[in-house]
Amino acid sequence: MLLEAHFRKKLAFFTLQVDIETGDGVFALLGASGSGKSMTLKCIAGIERPDEGRIVLDGRVLFDAEKRIDLPPQKRRVGYMFQDYALFPNMTVRENVMAGIPRGGKNGRGGLFGKRTQAVLPSENAQAVRPSERTHTSAEDIQAQTDDLLATFQIEEIAELKPAKLSGGQKQRVAMARILMQRPDVILLDEPFAALDSYLKWQLEQEMAATLKQIGKPVIFVSHSRDEVYHLADRVCVLSGGRTGEAAETKAFFADPGTRAAALLSGCKNVAAAERVDAHTLDVPAWGIRLRVRREVPEGTDGVGIRAHAFKAGDGEGTLQDAGQNGSGTETAAVDGRSPREPVESYDNYLPVLDSAILEDPFEWTVSFRAAEGADLIQWKTAKTGDSPLVIPKTLNLDSKSIILLKG
Repeated sequence: MLLEAHFRKKLAFFTLQVDIETGDGVFALLGASGSGKSMTLKCIAGIERPDEGRIVLDGRVLFDAEKRIDLPPQKRRVGYMFQDYALFPNMTVRENVMAGIPRGGKNGRGGLFGKRTQAVLPSENAQAVRPSERTHTSAEDIQAQTDDLLATFQIEEIAELKPAKLSGGQKQRVAMARILMQRPDVILLDEPFAALDSYLKWQLEQEMAATLKQIGKPVIFVSHSRDEVYHLADRVCVLSGGRTGEAAETKAFFADPGTRAAALLSGCKNVAAAERVDAHTLDVPAWGIRLRVRREVPEGTDGVGIRAHAFKAGDGEGTLQDAGQNGSGTETAAVDGRSPREPVESYDNYLPVLDSAILEDPFEWTVSFRAAEGADLIQWKTAKTGDSPLVIPKTLNLDSKSIILLKG
């Protein structure tokens, strides 16, 4: 099943431009707060209307501005989980799950994750329709499906409670059960872990991953958390500057984000503009260093990223870097005694540690330092070993394989 969404919508401060295509599996939109992630989902769900473009699900047109097609949410067969879960406060857990039954149409069981013909999309302002008010649906069938879902999500014991009595994790399970009651063709998850305490997330992430794998339907998951995206998504696309970027396999994206904006969103702590010197050399004026890279540096490379954990404590050997008048790195006398102009054969990079400051975290050290006088700070993270304080080395080693080349 394929979801194609290509649309534009003018917002208060920018125009949202979305171009995504995704099939089965979890597709993540990674973006900062206010980047348009939630608006993207609302346009796909039919809660908001794009100004132009087209949205197609499995060959079925949900929206086409030119042809004036705009299906209402109830006809899109979309399951939507809001950030606050949007449970009906006057209903019990059981009634909230049963509220996912569609208006009209025979609802055969067909297995927990079977296909159906219509779906109801609860919205933040939706008026709840109680199960007794729905038509052409067997009460016995509804009860059986509800019991299945309550058992699947382990919420039988709270079935008669109302949302005000539930924890964040319980609310999430109820919301997902209600979505699955709809038998949607696509599931939209809007920051599903944002309302949860950090100590709960790991367990609920595992539960969510198992559920989504079992469903086997397209899922669009939006988040600003690189960890959540890495844990759950099969593919990821960055939303930055009002535009969606190119989608990539999740591990490939984190290894090579592509742009400076994407690198920052991926959690890379050290990102700066760079100047290509030759096929294996980059100057980074902001850091006052020159970096050697084993693989060929593509034409057009204008940025560099280094993850904070990529550095290793040096032993005082290797080629140091010194900032020239223009701020770019030039080779100088190495600490191991080589002459200032001796060609560098190694693709390891040794950075001097100047003006360092240490921040102690529970399980690691975070060190900020400069590699040249007056240069911008660089961050290094290293795990704690025992109770001994961290000794700052004179140099840090950076393998060229850890250097992320960026464009734009």
